[in-house]
Amino acid sequence: MCAIVVVASALLVGSPAAQQFSDWSTPENLGPAINSPSNEQHPAISPDGLSLYFSSDRPGGSGGFDLWVAHRATPTSPWQVPVAIDALNSPSSEFAPAFDPSGQWLFFGSERDGGCGGRDLWLSYRYDKRNDLGWKAPINLGCGLSWPGFDDGPTYFREKGKSGLGTLFFISDRPGGVGGRDVWMVSHRDGEAFSAAVNVTELNSIADDSRPAVRSDGLEFFVTSQRAGSILLGTTPSSDIWMSRRSSTAVAWSAPVNLSSLNTSATEAGPALSADGLTMIFASNRPGGQGALDLYVTTRARN
Repeated sequence: MCAIVVVASALLVGSPAAQQFSDWSTPENLGPAINSPSNEQHPAISPDGLSLYFSSDRPGGSGGFDLWVAHRATPTSPWQVPVAIDALNSPSSEFAPAFDPSGQWLFFGSERDGGCGGRDLWLSYRYDKRNDLGWKAPINLGCGLSWPGFDDGPTYFREKGKSGLGTLFFISDRPGGVGGRDVWMVSHRDGEAFSAAVNVTELNSIADDSRPAVRSDGLEFFVTSQRAGSILLGTTPSSDIWMSRRSSTAVAWSAPVNLSSLNTSATEAGPALSADGLTMIFASNRPGGQGALDLYVTTRARN
């Protein structure tokens, strides 16, 4: 409980006005500087756009899937060689990193010891938001938020002018959902603990819904799903990226639509948005990659 109150008081507000955007560009593989013959998935873009975090089972980590980071000098510079983030990794697996707007807090999922069973949500802090290896020992968000099953795929935003109201969306297979794994949410204000988890029914389906991303103003939501309407791989729906919008944070989300311009009959999953909402990085095993799941990038412009 203490750790949750600490993060509640420290997360910063950042909420650009809602924007209208062009279509997404043709996705491009991030290439051998980032991708390997192993799996690269669950990306996260730091708020300043200079660090790319992701989960990978490539050699050189602590065990299973680990969190890795690549840095670049400017938003237009090439990515440098990724390094394992030893301060966050364990002999178990780590997945789905997600930043708060300040860049000093990082949520992620892990199956490490000390949790509530299964995969749990964890949190780490760094004093220097430019030090990608300076994270403190992760803290479990607690069994009041996680449950003994599956909790992962966090994505977080802060509302402007709402007395520090923050919302954490995540994926869980706990009872009370629409399907197997669903999108759930908790909220908090500065200095307070997170609320009880609520199922975001309008975003979910009877299929598994997984790793989401929310735009920094909370008005656009992306989720990975194999729901009806996904591109077929033979007769089976593939893993696709779906998108939902809302006009304000006080209303329900619209029915998700398939981002067919980005999806294929292969796997597309785990979208991550830049702070300005103009860049998306996601994982895919479509032909033409370095092997297994690779990271791809697509961009759009403001209209």
